[in-house]
Amino acid sequence: MRVPAFLVWMLASLPLVPRFAFAGPLDESAALIYSDVCVHPESSDLLGDRVVLMRFPDGDYVYFQTAEGVFGPPQIVKAVVASNGTDIEFKVSDLDKAAANFKGRLTEEALIGSFDNGWQNRVGSPVFRFLRVAERQPRFPRCE
Repeated sequence: MRVPAFLVWMLASLPLVPRFAFAGPLDESAALIYSDVCVHPESSDLLGDRVVLMRFPDGDYVYFQTAEGVFGPPQIVKAVVASNGTDIEFKVSDLDKAAANFKGRLTEEALIGSFDNGWQNRVGSPVFRFLRVAERQPRFPRCE
């Protein structure tokens, strides 16, 4: 009995079906970590802040955390990243203070910006410079 050519072709192409049948849209999610957290040389306390920008197809979010001795509870808030991909805004609050809006600029090396309520970084400057962290930080640098 002779097998029709189209049937041979269909059977031969079966290994290709799973590869394409389950292919969905690309997931362009990403997490970018920025931090100025360091270890105080005398007390070994952690000082500073970290910002994790979480980019999802349906929106952007920021995981914000402050360290004063140890890390405080994190906040996860909605972020707005401009279409240019560099300007960012988000709003966080402090338990003892009113909410603060952060406006900044993302670069390959850092997230630089300030809060509208006068918050200052650990060295007393109103301009925050969070360095980009390539991956998980097993240790924090010494404060200078």
